[in-house]
Amino acid sequence: MFKNVTKVDLLAVLQEIGETANENLKVVELRDILLKSREYAKDKEFIADFLATTMAQRKEEEELNRLRLTQQIESNNTTHSVENIQSLDKLFKAVQTLSIPVPKKDET
Repeated sequence: MFKNVTKVDLLAVLQEIGETANENLKVVELRDILLKSREYAKDKEFIADFLATTMAQRKEEEELNRLRLTQQIESNNTTHSVENIQSLDKLFKAVQTLSIPVPKKDET
């Protein structure tokens, strides 16, 4: 039941069932508070399911945030690439313009 449980998960479950817990407590201490709680004594299966659901929601949110960051980075990279290509095109045209030989006029 407590495999891959984080402090955030335990704090959320404890808060939801009405237990008081401090963020400064360690995971082991939070787990002990949960195991000794009245709600856990009443319905162990419900608390286990609730904890599993809380963990799944946290993981989903983390995955969504990771995907958003990845998209944002890719979007920024694409924008910079387009800007770089446009800058290179402008530079290339400027060099071509400067390298066109100026026709000489005969002084006769």
